[in-house]
Amino acid sequence: MKFSIIVAVNPKRQSIGKLLDSLKKQSYSNYEVIVITDDQTPSLVQMITPYLTDIRFRMFQKAYRGVASARNFGMQYISGDYTLFIDDDDYVDEDFLESIEDAIQDNLGIDVIKFQPKLVDENGTLIRRVFDTAFSRLSPEEAFPILIQGEYIEPAVLYAFKTEFLKQKQLLFQDGKSECDFSFVPLALVYANKIVSLTYAGMNFTKRNRRKFVTGSKEATRIVYDTLFQYDYMMKKVMEDSNLSLFLKKKFFDYLSYSVILKGTLLPDDDIAGYTIELNKREVANYLIANTISKMITKFSIKKDMDSYIKKCKSKMK
Repeated sequence: MKFSIIVAVNPKRQSIGKLLDSLKKQSYSNYEVIVITDDQTPSLVQMITPYLTDIRFRMFQKAYRGVASARNFGMQYISGDYTLFIDDDDYVDEDFLESIEDAIQDNLGIDVIKFQPKLVDENGTLIRRVFDTAFSRLSPEEAFPILIQGEYIEPAVLYAFKTEFLKQKQLLFQDGKSECDFSFVPLALVYANKIVSLTYAGMNFTKRNRRKFVTGSKEATRIVYDTLFQYDYMMKKVMEDSNLSLFLKKKFFDYLSYSVILKGTLLPDDDIAGYTIELNKREVANYLIANTISKMITKFSIKKDMDSYIKKCKSKMK
C-alpha cells in the first residue's frame, strides 16, 4: 500500500520544515511526498532542498496561484494507492500513515477515510482533541448525515482518498477559488462507494483564528463569492446526477445551502443585503430541511428576513 502526500506550499509562510520532519519520521515507509512550491521564493526552495536526498520526496516549482491550483498540479504526479493533502503549517504524528494503512487493510477497497485532528496553536501547543463519530464501511446515504454533525467536515487534510476513485470521478479543486475544500470534500463524500471514519487523531491541525482578520475585509468578500461560485457548481452537478438518491441529494442541498448562508457572516453589514439578494435568486432557503421544530423556526426566520438572520448569526460569532 503506497500513499501519495501532496503539500501545497504557501509562499507567505515559512513553516514547512516541521511538516517535512514529521513525514520523514513516519513508522510506515511506503509513501511519496510531492511538494509544490512557488518558483519565485528562493528561501522556500532552500528550505525544502535538503529533504530531496530522500527519494520519496519530490519538489515541483510553479507560480503560486493558490492552494487549489497547486494541489491540482501535484495530482498529475501521484503514484500511490491513496492520496492525502497536507497543509504546510500542519504536521503529523509518527504513526500517522501506519494507522491509516491499518484502517485500509481492515476495510479493503474503501474510497474515503476520515481521521480526526488535534488542534494546536502556531507554537505546536495542544489546544484540544476533536472527537467525532467513528464508523466503518458506510454508504454516502448513511455516512453523510453523520459527518455533517461533526465539527470539521470540509478540510481536505482530514481525509485519505483512494487515488483510483479521485481519477474515476475526476475530482479536482476549483482553481483560482479560495476555500477550495468546500467543493471538493462534500462531492467526494457524495460520490464515494464506502466511507470510514476513525477515532484516530494523528493530524496536528494548526488552529488559525482567521475570522477576526478576514471578517469585513476585501478578502472576506472574495471568500464569500468564491464559496457561492462553488455552491452553484456543486448544486448543478449533483442535481443533474440521476445516479444519486433523492434522500442523499436533499441532505447534500440542505448542508450546502445552510453553509453558504452562514458564509455571509464574513461580510461587512452593509454588504450583507446584496449577498442575500444573490441567495434569494437561488432560492437557497427552499433547500433547507425543516424536520424538527428548531429547524422549522430557523427556516422560517431565514425565509422571512435572511439579511437579519445573517447579521444575528454574525453578532453571536464575535
